[in-house]
Amino acid sequence: MSEQQDALEDFESSGVLSALVWANASGYRRTMQDYDPDTGHDQGWIGSTAHKLLCDRLDRVFSTGK
Repeated sequence: MSEQQDALEDFESSGVLSALVWANASGYRRTMQDYDPDTGHDQGWIGSTAHKLLCDRLDRVFSTGK
């Protein structure tokens, strides 16, 4: 078994992989809900907002504090 496969299995069994999937999906879903090109939102806004929301979700799920 490869080192990569070992790491993925460890992440999956510990719940880390599920947390990462949730954080990404939640942040992107919220970004797209708020996206409104009529207010001037563009690709830069999407990238910046999605990144900030991903960081927020990761902070929540791993309770690292801000």
